[in-house]
Amino acid sequence: MLEKKNVLLINPKRIAFSSSNILPLGIAYVASYLLSEKHNVECLDMNISPNVDLRKKMESFDIIGISSCTPSIIEAWKLVNVAKELGKT
Repeated sequence: MLEKKNVLLINPKRIAFSSSNILPLGIAYVASYLLSEKHNVECLDMNISPNVDLRKKMESFDIIGISSCTPSIIEAWKLVNVAKELGKT
């Protein structure tokens, strides 16, 4: 059995207008599977919680997962760079 990990799944802030403040289904599926495997999982939607200090938050997780669609790709790249600076996978 694999070691239990602390996983942060992030939905980046959208630049384009969207009326939906629902966590993307893909992130929900991944979170559900990881929870079934007994990992600790937290989902963070930057459209709902835009004022979170991400660098500080990322430090306490083993794995960072970032979802993105075209309107949020630039924000996703920024998050990837922060995760890389912190040595996260």
